[in-house]
Amino acid sequence: MEKLKAGLFYSLGSIYLSKNLLDNPEPKILHISDTPTVLYSQLKRIITKIQPEYIIHTGDLVDNIKLSIYPSRIDEYSNGVDELIEILESSSAKEIHITLGNHDNKNIVRNFTNRSTVYEKNAVINIGNISLKISHYSNDFIISPSNFNLFGHDISLGSQVINGKVFLNGIQNINIIALNSKKVFSLPYPIGTNESRLGKFKIGM
Repeated sequence: MEKLKAGLFYSLGSIYLSKNLLDNPEPKILHISDTPTVLYSQLKRIITKIQPEYIIHTGDLVDNIKLSIYPSRIDEYSNGVDELIEILESSSAKEIHITLGNHDNKNIVRNFTNRSTVYEKNAVINIGNISLKISHYSNDFIISPSNFNLFGHDISLGSQVINGKVFLNGIQNINIIALNSKKVFSLPYPIGTNESRLGKFKIGM
């Protein structure tokens, strides 16, 4: 039944939140990456439903606008950053961490953030009893990975466990880490998300 529900939500352009996730009482980390603007309403819904204590975004905040390729779209990008930061910072999350991607503008991001921590490169942060290395790029983890390694950008490295180290690709899925058990819930992005990232298709509500 859970798989059927998840498939239905996916086909309708939505994100299914399982009962196991919603009933899990642990504090949680929400990891997202490479987010097109049409996904923002779904992100707001997820944040409202699961109330993550920590939010980590690993870059390309407005991923339907490739700012490094189309710098003339900077006003659209700015509006998208404003909308996303408002969603993140109006949440009840204790901490919000953002690593900049190759299509981000650091000045614009910093202009709209009030209580988020913004990193231009990779960073190591400690949340509860978990050490996390966060970056937009997976190759930042080759030499010295942490216990948990969160990234985006491309699918050159997928989500997996290597030598006891957890690697989570935020392009593949929205990742939710339960802090006490370290259980990872991976939520598929809705149908059309990748096309939207490429500016080809709009996903549903």
